[in-house]
Amino acid sequence: MAEKYADRKIDVVVTVFRSALDFVLGDDASTKRPFPPGTPVVFAGLDADDLAGRTLPPEVRGVLLKRAFAPTLELALRVHPNTRRVVVVGGTSAFDLHLLDDARREFQAYEDRVTFDYTNTLPFDQLLTQLANLPPGTIVLYTTVFQDGAGQPFVPHDAVARVSAAANVPVYGFLDQYVGRGIVGGTLYSLASQGTEAARFASDLLKGAHSESRISELGTSEVVFDWRQMNRWKIAAGDVPEGSEIRYRDLRLWEQYPGQTAAGLGVIVAQAAIIFLLLHEHRRRRSAEMDSRRRAAELIHVGRHATAGEMSAAIAHELNQPLGAILNNVETAKIILASPSPDMAELTAIIDDVKRDDIRASEVIRHLRGFMKRRPFAIERLDLKQVLDDVVALCEASARAANLRILRDLGSVSLLRKETEFSCNRSCSI
Repeated sequence: MAEKYADRKIDVVVTVFRSALDFVLGDDASTKRPFPPGTPVVFAGLDADDLAGRTLPPEVRGVLLKRAFAPTLELALRVHPNTRRVVVVGGTSAFDLHLLDDARREFQAYEDRVTFDYTNTLPFDQLLTQLANLPPGTIVLYTTVFQDGAGQPFVPHDAVARVSAAANVPVYGFLDQYVGRGIVGGTLYSLASQGTEAARFASDLLKGAHSESRISELGTSEVVFDWRQMNRWKIAAGDVPEGSEIRYRDLRLWEQYPGQTAAGLGVIVAQAAIIFLLLHEHRRRRSAEMDSRRRAAELIHVGRHATAGEMSAAIAHELNQPLGAILNNVETAKIILASPSPDMAELTAIIDDVKRDDIRASEVIRHLRGFMKRRPFAIERLDLKQVLDDVVALCEASARAANLRILRDLGSVSLLRKETEFSCNRSCSI
């Protein structure tokens, strides 16, 4: 790097983690300093322990990260109150061991509540197998894995994704960049905040501004959960602390667009109310129409009784005729039967006349009963020819008594069917 940048002036160098700062400052015994003394340096990703007993040159400034592991453990025990065992997953690199030591010190206060297992010495494949067969009442806490127990290197983000996919219990973490890669959540410190603060220092150096404070420390953290992992492990939204940030949540329509949803529901309710009122009014009108028709049917029935009283003379005449004919035929038949040689052909003709007159009398009575019978109101098709025949039959006796002749024009019936018009011969008023 010294050769690469020998002919360039370096305005500022940004380092991440302790090993990078040691390299740039030449504190690594195996290397020499790659940049000239006095080159401005901004560091990030270090904690207070990394600077313990160390004096930094005046051109170095940066932001310290205050890591905390106990808050995530406390959060996980709150969400899973039946936890009896905690498996801590870490690596064997210097950085991994540093974090594991910090976590172990913070977890000592919880050793009377749960049992801790530290699995950093296992090869990664064996670790995944063990995580896939953990007993109930167990949770996993992931720190970092830059190197497994067999010395194989890893990218911590990739490792946490594989750990979360293999584990048969919930996995919690401490870094915000692990959210979305399989952890349920945790009380997380933010590398994004570290980057923002480091960028502020670098920007000041590039502008030639020199702040009085050379080192700042960020101790802020936020409680974050992954909605997809909450669903995977059956964690309800009410089980997480109030104010927690829930990411990757599939919001329902009314959660995404509350105003528009409320307006749409209002329109639907208004339409439903209008439809209900219209149906109610339609039912009332139909009920009124049916009541009106029932009353009309009752009036018609009463009118038929009155009409029947007025027609009693004609009906009596209609019945007297066939009955008188039957009586005359019977008397004649008796005379024929009393003769020495009865005429059987004549007797047969008399019996036929009696039968015809009997049928005629029965038809008069049947028509009268049908006329007087109360029937429910109903819309039905009518045979107009049959109606005319019935009317003529009822009025025929009265017409004969008044010396009137009834004329029937069936062509008018045909005209009525085609053009809905009807003309009646005025020889008789029907």
